[in-house]
Amino acid sequence: VAQVLETEGGEHLGDVGGTDLATDLSFFADAGIEFTPAQRVALTANGNLQRVLSAYHNRRVTVEVLRHERVSIGLWRRRVRIAVDGTPACFASSVVVAQTRTAIDQMDKKGGLGQLFSALGGKQDFSLLEVAKDDATFSRVYTLANAHLVCHIEEVMPLNLFEDDFFTASSRWHPEVFESGGVDLLDAAEGGAW
Repeated sequence: VAQVLETEGGEHLGDVGGTDLATDLSFFADAGIEFTPAQRVALTANGNLQRVLSAYHNRRVTVEVLRHERVSIGLWRRRVRIAVDGTPACFASSVVVAQTRTAIDQMDKKGGLGQLFSALGGKQDFSLLEVAKDDATFSRVYTLANAHLVCHIEEVMPLNLFEDDFFTASSRWHPEVFESGGVDLLDAAEGGAW
């Protein structure tokens, strides 16, 4: 049974590269969804999940672009896999809208979104729209935006991501479903995988 919390208007959080730091995350408590402290850190990471995972596990974290589809001028649909030492840790689907010619040129390079925001410079706004948890995964929906880009991102991670057995246990989540394109969070409303 999945538990979902949608935040009204999104929670605005900041970090070194962000603005509008709001420290009231009481919506986690209000939701009645139990998250571990490490899961809450991952859920509120604002474009720096790769760094959070690397610091926690003290291992190499890679981002593999599984799909980078230019839908039209200035509009992309993406799917990436984030892995810790080769073990799938997160799948993300996103819609990216470029608002400047510079952003369009950078998006054509097909890199990670965190690296893209760094390359474009400027601060980014982070807005956490939804968090959820079921018997195998926890997930979030959020936006990242600056003067160059607006990104709507949905991420799903295994429940044992921050447990000692993450690299050795048989997880109840099935990353191959996300990897193969059998499930695409962004296509759910359109009724088909891409």
